[in-house]
Amino acid sequence: MIAKQATPREAEVAARWARGDWRGQWIETLTGQAWRVIFEGRRGGPAGPDFHDAVLAGPDGRQVCGDIELHLRATGWEAHGHHLDARYDGVILHLVCRPGTSQNATPLHSGGFTPLAVLPAPMCRPGHGWPCSPLAERRDRLAMRALLLWAGLMRLHEHAARFVVPPGMPLRLPPGWSPTSVALWLALAEGLGYGRDRALMRRIGESLLTAASLPDTPRGVDAQRASGLVTWRARWATEGPWPALRDTLLTESEPATAGRRLIAALTLPGRVSASRAGILVANVVLPCALSVPALANRAEAIYLTLPGLPANSLTREMARTLGLRRMPAGAAAQQGLQHLWAHWCQTKRCETCPCSCVRLAGKITPSLARSS
Repeated sequence: MIAKQATPREAEVAARWARGDWRGQWIETLTGQAWRVIFEGRRGGPAGPDFHDAVLAGPDGRQVCGDIELHLRATGWEAHGHHLDARYDGVILHLVCRPGTSQNATPLHSGGFTPLAVLPAPMCRPGHGWPCSPLAERRDRLAMRALLLWAGLMRLHEHAARFVVPPGMPLRLPPGWSPTSVALWLALAEGLGYGRDRALMRRIGESLLTAASLPDTPRGVDAQRASGLVTWRARWATEGPWPALRDTLLTESEPATAGRRLIAALTLPGRVSASRAGILVANVVLPCALSVPALANRAEAIYLTLPGLPANSLTREMARTLGLRRMPAGAAAQQGLQHLWAHWCQTKRCETCPCSCVRLAGKITPSLARSS
């Protein structure tokens, strides 16, 4: 008598998918589409899709990037309420071990559908790495440091280029506020929502431009951070945030001391933590300063001395990919990890990635310098 094969647990399937067991393999959906797995994605958190930033390629080479959800049976999607949850609208492929349904596609909260596919048996060797993995073991420490600082500075300049007063700005602006203060204010408000709801926090910032307080905290927003935004609004009521933060940036001669003072200027105990303030200094305040030609060198000098920021899923993913034993020191190098992810690693553009241009001598090659 042949023993019945045991059904794998969902966690086991997810672990094998995360390990890369299906990387490079073709998967056919129930509607006949074929997709090759370029990258299985990053593990999701306790809520939302199982994997983020997966990369799939079609027969014509066209790539799509998005979320992946795994279930033992297709019925698990609706049983878990994913069809009612907008967080799953970015799922590009729903993978199951058994169909268990007459549907050949999976319904989304948005009203659309995402492809449904039954996982085939894995055919490739698990755990094979990328060309840059583990780069840290094949390049000396100075070379890695040079690469990450270069990428971090590119991210700083990229953020500065976006620092313009957005179109559609309300006509009734706070008296005494310059366009720079308005743009900085809105970017600070959005930054309070990094990792949560950027758009909602920005809308709160817009409403506070012409009001001293919020009548009610919008549903779904972090009340503590919204309270911090109201406190900032009162503190900078006369001229907005730019004059005060610009003066802080210029007060201390030592860049490292100026960086610490900027972080302290944004910190509000119980509402805006020092860690969040550091993120805002690196991603908002210093890019704003860099957009002012007279302050560009000062902004770069402070940026390169900022202490390390809290690790997130992207920086941890990049550190693992590059084979780093620990998170790189300093905010600039950590921001470099984010820049490499956003421009090359997320879509797996390995053939043009700067990681392949690092010299053993710890310098950036001319081709890398030109790519900036």
